[in-house]
Amino acid sequence: MFFTNEGHLFAPNETASETISFEIFSEKLSAGNYRIIKDFRDYEKEYSSENQVNIAAPFKLIEP
Repeated sequence: MFFTNEGHLFAPNETASETISFEIFSEKLSAGNYRIIKDFRDYEKEYSSENQVNIAAPFKLIEP
């Protein structure tokens, strides 16, 4: 499953939260371990792997 890539601007030390609902997808997840991965970049700098941070949030689905 893939999500749209949306850009948000954050000031230093600013926090945000996001809720992801899987009900919008036609595919149903089976029980198991999953993770959501988000990448963050400084878009004012040229793109490079040094300019990107990936954050993963693991979760376990007990029942589909």
